[in-house]
Amino acid sequence: MSATLVRSAINLALVSTVFAGIRRSSGYTVATDKIETEGIRMAADMYFDAGEWIMDRSVEQMARYPTVFSRKH
Repeated sequence: MSATLVRSAINLALVSTVFAGIRRSSGYTVATDKIETEGIRMAADMYFDAGEWIMDRSVEQMARYPTVFSRKH
């Protein structure tokens, strides 16, 4: 049971991070403002914010190791 829960949490985090990457690279985003139920809208915003946070931390860590990761211009 706990392994399934951990796997699901990791998958959800990865999907949220993918959405953050899509938003940053293309400008497309999920229109959470069109969700009518406030609680669900807040949960969706928190979910996508978590992906943004993971993306930010990942980029920070990559910047710390310029010999391994490089930027393409």
